[in-house]
Amino acid sequence: EIYAERLRSMYKRQKVSPLEILFTSGSMSSVLSGFKMLSILAAVDLEVLNDVRQQTRVIQASWNKLNAALNANFALSKSKENEQSSLANSRVKKRKLLDEIKRDEELQQEANRKQEEDLKQIRAQFDKIIRKREKDREKAKIKVPPSLEGYNFAEHKGKLPWPVNGKVVSWFGKVIDSSTKTQTNNRGIEIETKHGEPVSAIADGVVFMTQYFRGYGNFVLVSHPSHPQDYYTIYGHLSDILVNNGDIVMGGDVIGLAGSTGMIDSNSSRLVLEILKGEKPENPLNWLSPDRQRAGR
Repeated sequence: EIYAERLRSMYKRQKVSPLEILFTSGSMSSVLSGFKMLSILAAVDLEVLNDVRQQTRVIQASWNKLNAALNANFALSKSKENEQSSLANSRVKKRKLLDEIKRDEELQQEANRKQEEDLKQIRAQFDKIIRKREKDREKAKIKVPPSLEGYNFAEHKGKLPWPVNGKVVSWFGKVIDSSTKTQTNNRGIEIETKHGEPVSAIADGVVFMTQYFRGYGNFVLVSHPSHPQDYYTIYGHLSDILVNNGDIVMGGDVIGLAGSTGMIDSNSSRLVLEILKGEKPENPLNWLSPDRQRAGR
């Protein structure tokens, strides 16, 4: 403020020449004193000016730091805002995906439930047909073909050849689906194999039925002579049936080709194999050869 006041005073006196100021001072001692005082003031003014300049640089540096910090905070705030927005969108997408998965699971469960109901109805038909056949056989209305006389299916338990190349993916008895947690009561086994793979009869017998049923797809039902009660084998999910009702087949004869007919998921080919003692299902793995030797002729 003092410096500013002096500048205003100097501005007012700017028309007076320095010589005029000196020669109106009265004496040389006054001139010298005035000159010395002006020199001191000039030195102080220069010091003040330099200090102002230094303070200005310090203030400017502080301002630059504060401005950089402000920009960094703004960028961080913007980044957090974008992150929150992205997180919100991710949550929406995740919820949508979970809803879709839940819907798919519900549809799968409903499809499994419907298939289980269909299988119960179809198996009831099988049981009814086999029951009638057993009665007719007991009344000697059905005779064993000459080529099968003396053959006893029960004697080959644990030694029967496998009907197709592949691996067992569904087992006999109660099975719980790992994805839908639904329980299914399997009367046989399912063997995963290549599409079109030849399917062979596992024992000598007579083709009793060839048809399409929901849950089994294209299937072949073969009757096998045994004592005191006949056995029956069912081969399901066939892509093609290569035998007719009444045909006599020997173990190893090709009766069809593997496929996926009647399956909910048709992405793989499977053969369903069931072995029935009359109407009672038995575990095929107890009848098939443990070395998984495939039937072939």
